Amino acid sequence: MQECDMVMKGGLTSGVVYPHVVKELSEHYRFKQIGGASAGAIAAVFAAAAEFQRQAPLLESEEPKEEEGGQEPPIGFDGVAELAKYLAHDMRTLFQPDPSFKRLFDILIAVVSETDSVLVATMRALIWPLAILASAFALGWWLFNNSGDLWEWIGIVLIAFFISFGIILASLSRVAFHHFPNADFGLCSGKTQDYAPKNKPAVGDWIRSNVDRIAGLGSNPDIPLTVGDLEARGVTLATMTTDLSTGRPYQLPFETSIHYFSKREFDRLFDSKFVKFLCETGGKHIADNTVMPTDDLYKLPVGRDYPVALAARMSLSFPGLIAAVPLYRYDDQLGDREARFMRRCLFSDGGISSNFPIHFFDAPMPRRPTFGITLGVWEEGRHSDADWVTMETHALQSTDLAVREISSPGGFAMSILNTAKDWQDTIQSMMPGYADRIVTIRLDPTKEGGMKLAMSKDTIEMLSDLGKRAGKQLVKAYSYTIDAKGFDQHRYARALSLLPKLELVLEEFANALDQPPMGVPDGLTAAQAMTEHDPAAYDVGSNSWRRDPFLAFARALEGVARGGQSEVQVPRRKRIQGREGKGLPVHDGRVRLIAESHRVPEHRR
Repeated sequence: MQECDMVMKGGLTSGVVYPHVVKELSEHYRFKQIGGASAGAIAAVFAAAAEFQRQAPLLESEEPKEEEGGQEPPIGFDGVAELAKYLAHDMRTLFQPDPSFKRLFDILIAVVSETDSVLVATMRALIWPLAILASAFALGWWLFNNSGDLWEWIGIVLIAFFISFGIILASLSRVAFHHFPNADFGLCSGKTQDYAPKNKPAVGDWIRSNVDRIAGLGSNPDIPLTVGDLEARGVTLATMTTDLSTGRPYQLPFETSIHYFSKREFDRLFDSKFVKFLCETGGKHIADNTVMPTDDLYKLPVGRDYPVALAARMSLSFPGLIAAVPLYRYDDQLGDREARFMRRCLFSDGGISSNFPIHFFDAPMPRRPTFGITLGVWEEGRHSDADWVTMETHALQSTDLAVREISSPGGFAMSILNTAKDWQDTIQSMMPGYADRIVTIRLDPTKEGGMKLAMSKDTIEMLSDLGKRAGKQLVKAYSYTIDAKGFDQHRYARALSLLPKLELVLEEFANALDQPPMGVPDGLTAAQAMTEHDPAAYDVGSNSWRRDPFLAFARALEGVARGGQSEVQVPRRKRIQGREGKGLPVHDGRVRLIAESHRVPEHRR
């Protein structure tokens, strides 16, 4: 079967387009690497779970079980497609605010709803202040009818108005400065609330149960689906999250054991069985000479033990709507030999740092396509009915970006935010070898996607249909089973993107290799610094590797840059890799092609 990778953009409720994209592609491709951010991360974990289920015969424990009221919904990719039906009927119930935010939440929902009344929601939220005003008005009217003193009536109403205004202000202040921070800046925890109707889970519990069910493990197993389970069946998962406390993004699953969680805090976010698994897998954290902010810290499982559902929940922490996920780690900038300090970190939405991580799974010359599914804006006058779902056949240019007028303070602020967080993804997606593998699904921002949690059934079904069309377009362009040539064209475009830039980089490298620093003619050349300088920061170990393969590899690259064979060749099977901690620094970098921000083409294609 053909293989592909897939990356999906974030967008909260607009993620309803993804189940049918996944289902369409699954009929032609096996998914090897799947990633996304925010709502795209939810679709990614469902797709990964479905591929996990497909890659092995059903074990006895994986067979669907009969439950009260009938058989469970389908598993695998049929189960992914079935999610669209659930969303069409019950998407709004996935977002269940904590009780202290319920009235405020109802007002916000009404603002973006197609059917709810903002006036009715506001009156329900202000029932006590309105009752005070109504009572004061009635009392003043009664006194006016008995005494004829109009000013007495006006005075009573004014006093009631200021009391009501004070109540509203005090309530808003308490919500903003007490409840909201204590809830980690989200109206919804993601955990099902006590007031919710039966069988109507909140978004976090919904993700958790459906990931395991689609994987064929049942709806609430003792051991959830993990990254190690996926890897055992040849599936790789990647999602984005953002650590606001340290100001950096993370790709999930975590691979480094530096984070811890509080059981009490996780009990607020996840069901008891899930928290029990995390505690038993990670183990209680006990440390001497540590200033601990809480006494119930456990090590967060990483690598193969990392739960798949957690990769989605940590990526979907839409700021203000869904609570951030708190984790703890040592702050090495504080403390000394006598004591270390453990600090609390808030992990929020992956879309803050990269809403469309098209760089996931990037390779200089791929052996399978990485399909990107992104979300755009449909605008009357700019787009036709044929533009709801589109794919580019070649690279775009910077001048292809739509120019939109900014005419309000809100629009100005949103443009700042969106540009800051999305510009790299936007320009990267326009490059040769990127644009041609991305399908764009456009939504009408006045009706669909975004924060519109109360979209109508017809609207959601229409979005699901757009997802089907997107999947069919990718198959039509790329699938060898229908004699499509898209991947051949894609690899040619990747070579066009990479090789000219690589040539420039190698030429710059070669020209500097045997030169001393500018203005220091007697200084060491770069080649001499590589082999003769005594580095204070790194333990070089044996010096022999510094000439072969370290300098030898540099000379080989120099030879390539100068258009011929280098006199010094890298010996077979002798590589620089594998020396981390033995002369090479340990760091998080990798070489990849990235978009530039300063170049704009002078001529269109």
